[in-house]
Amino acid sequence: FIYVSHSRLCTGVGEDRVDDRFSKIDWASYDLSIHGGDVLCQTSKEPERLKRACDTFGLLDSNSIWVKGNHDDDSLELLRSYTQETDPFRVNSKGLVTFITLDYFMTDDPFNSDYFVKRLRNLDLKNTKHLVVLTHYLYWTYDHPELVGLDKTVSNVEVCEHSDWCLFPNDFMEKIYPILTRFKDNGVFDVICLAGDVGTRRRTFEYKDQNGIDFLACGVNNEDPSDSVIVFTTLADVGLHWEFVAVDDLID
Repeated sequence: FIYVSHSRLCTGVGEDRVDDRFSKIDWASYDLSIHGGDVLCQTSKEPERLKRACDTFGLLDSNSIWVKGNHDDDSLELLRSYTQETDPFRVNSKGLVTFITLDYFMTDDPFNSDYFVKRLRNLDLKNTKHLVVLTHYLYWTYDHPELVGLDKTVSNVEVCEHSDWCLFPNDFMEKIYPILTRFKDNGVFDVICLAGDVGTRRRTFEYKDQNGIDFLACGVNNEDPSDSVIVFTTLADVGLHWEFVAVDDLID
């Protein structure tokens, strides 16, 4: 599985260009490709941009997951009609790995987790050994006792009118996190929270907390040689391995 995020090349408005390196990656060589959001600067502003974004990353393919970001939701109506995705809670399973997408940007209230909580509580994970929870923002840095201050050193620049670093207020740790710890206590080997709104301050982030929950983040920025993606590999012993790989190393 391959994970890439924050691929937009712009200052927030205007030009919408994709890093040319992404068109040179052999996406078909992966069993699943995931985009963590912010594909273009204004991805759904018009159909032409949306088509270009989907074509570049194969976002409409059956072996693809797209977590919507704050630069992707210019027109939710266009986004929903083009992708045929109307449910902000989505489940993708690949063998013993289950990916859960919490698309806050596809909801009317992006900082309320009640709908996701209800769906998570009813989730059947009896055949799952590795659970990856996908969000765009690093919601889990807010109010996590071990991650205090990381919202201001890992997340991207403060561009949201309602809050600094687009994280406040949010109830991820209050409502979502306790369910994830129960999953792990009940036999899920790996529980991973993976977010993609990074790249400006830091391009990669990795942390395992005292409850054994893994927190990962990855994003690229301005065609820098240090830009990285995450590659996940399932192992013969039912393990799951992941590593940050430089984008340049994936290009022949």
